[in-house]
Amino acid sequence: MSDTLLKKSAALQANLRLLESQSDVLTDLADMKEIRRFRSELSDFIIAHASAGKLPDNPLDAIRNRLERLADFFSSAELEISRTLKWKKTWIKKVPEASLAELYEATEETKTRLANLQSVAASLRAKLDPSDWVVNAGDMDIHPELQICAIGLRVNSIPNQTKIRKNLRAFVDGQGDFWNQQAEHLNAVGKRVDSLIELHENHQKWLAESESHLKLENFRSAQLLMAQCNSGRFADINYSAVNKKILEQTDFLQRYQDIHDFIDERLKNERAKDLKKEIDFLRSQVRSHKSELGEDALKLLALTEQALYIYCSKHRYDYIWAAIIVAIIAIIIALIVWLFIWLNSILGLVLTIIFVILFFAFIVTLLLIIGG
Repeated sequence: MSDTLLKKSAALQANLRLLESQSDVLTDLADMKEIRRFRSELSDFIIAHASAGKLPDNPLDAIRNRLERLADFFSSAELEISRTLKWKKTWIKKVPEASLAELYEATEETKTRLANLQSVAASLRAKLDPSDWVVNAGDMDIHPELQICAIGLRVNSIPNQTKIRKNLRAFVDGQGDFWNQQAEHLNAVGKRVDSLIELHENHQKWLAESESHLKLENFRSAQLLMAQCNSGRFADINYSAVNKKILEQTDFLQRYQDIHDFIDERLKNERAKDLKKEIDFLRSQVRSHKSELGEDALKLLALTEQALYIYCSKHRYDYIWAAIIVAIIAIIIALIVWLFIWLNSILGLVLTIIFVILFFAFIVTLLLIIGG
């Protein structure tokens, strides 16, 4: 039995199926007549060659099993390639939530996958029947008649694109785009995992250094180190303790920032003396004047005190002018008083008393000014 004749006969049957599937849209009687003639001649051809033992009774059905094996090969190859290309793909783009143990496991598995590429290709190659393949433009592809049969029988697992079929076939020989993509991906994963192991060590180092900075209240240095961990966090490293300490120190500094930011508003409703006491209290809470936290807090307090001083100085001039006016009035009254005393009148005595009261008021005003 000729395999070439079998494939060509099956392809003719497949073409006939395709034509018959479109018969509902055919309106030209000549076309319909031609299809019937083609069906009759093909049937006679198959019967004659089947009687002579050169063909099976139904070549297309005989080809079906071969197409199913081809479909199984293509599906298996595509699945294997897809699994490999997806494996640890996200690790290449970002830091995974993995432990150091998982990173080492990935290193070993990458080596195993690379070593097994040839055996995987060999197991897929075992599914192939050489009689189904032909050299097409320098590469192996299924016979054109088999592709026509696949379309006629609607075996969808066989790719329609020639380039894909050729690359899948080349893959089992350790060649082609898909083979190169798998090898490149696994090598890229291997390099990435090595860099992740190094990054894991760096994260531990940065955490230890951050803890040392935080003990000295150098929270900004700790923040800079921890910012390097923002690309991703490893599952077996505890970042929360350091982040909590950073938050505590930034919250501490926020109290100093708040009094600085809202000093003008608070002066409208609170006494300068009370705010000065609060500033003194906050200064007493600074444990280390040389730490980043202490320096920032003291700088904010200095700026706040400067704003408080400007406010008090501005209002102090108002008190001074009031005191000057009171003094002028007191002097005028004093002159009048001494005038009446000189005249030895009762009114002079009364005015003297008023003068004494105004004088004491002047003294109190000055004391208020001096006391802030």
